[in-house]
Amino acid sequence: MIIRDNISTGVSQLYTQRLQSTNASERKPLAAADGKPADRDAVEISSEALALQKSIETALAADDVRWDKVTQLRQQIQQGTYEVPVQNLVQKLLGEA
Repeated sequence: MIIRDNISTGVSQLYTQRLQSTNASERKPLAAADGKPADRDAVEISSEALALQKSIETALAADDVRWDKVTQLRQQIQQGTYEVPVQNLVQKLLGEA
């Protein structure tokens, strides 16, 4: 099984492309010509995203993180060379390990 982190890269590229393809004249001004404030964008973060953020912060704050192993696995995932040890996975799923 190969795991790749293409989601954040894809979102970043999409955002950059949209930003570059939009002319400055097409963007909404901060204030309309009549002096009234223009519509503002709004962002709503789901409860799942907030829970994920809290989980990540908790994990990063843990004292028992083996950063050398995390860094090594991260590099393998980004390079597409990480392979799940299937036998170990099956044993753990079946409760044999």
